[in-house]
Amino acid sequence: MRSERFEIEIDAPISEVWKMLTTPDGLASWFGTEAEIDLEPEGRRLIAWGEGVEMHASITHIEPETMLRVSYRHDGVETGAEEWLISRGNSVTRLTLINSMAGDGSDDWEGFYGDIRRGWRLFLA
Repeated sequence: MRSERFEIEIDAPISEVWKMLTTPDGLASWFGTEAEIDLEPEGRRLIAWGEGVEMHASITHIEPETMLRVSYRHDGVETGAEEWLISRGNSVTRLTLINSMAGDGSDDWEGFYGDIRRGWRLFLA
C-alpha cells in the first residue's frame, strides 16, 4: 500500500464540509455524478460517473464531523482506503484526505499513482 496526503482549507463550517462527504447530494456535487451512502459502520458508499463507471466502498470508521474512513476491497482484501479528517483552524475548516492504494500490478507504479494524485487534486479543487 502507498499513502498520499492531501489538505485543503475551506471557508465553510465543519457541518457543511461533513455533509459534502456524507450525503448523496453532497458527494454527487463534487466527486461523481451520482452517489449513495449508508452512513454507519460497514455501510456502503457508491460513487458513479455514468455509463457503468462506479466505485464501491465500505465505511469502516465514523466520528461525526471529525473523521470518516472508507475501504475498498477485492476478494476480502483491502486494496485501498480514504481517511477524511476534518478540523477547524484559522477561521476555516481544514480537510485532510489520506488516500491509500495498492498498486495496479503494472510496472509503472509512479505513473499509476500519479494519475490518482492528479485526480484527487481535481476533485478537491
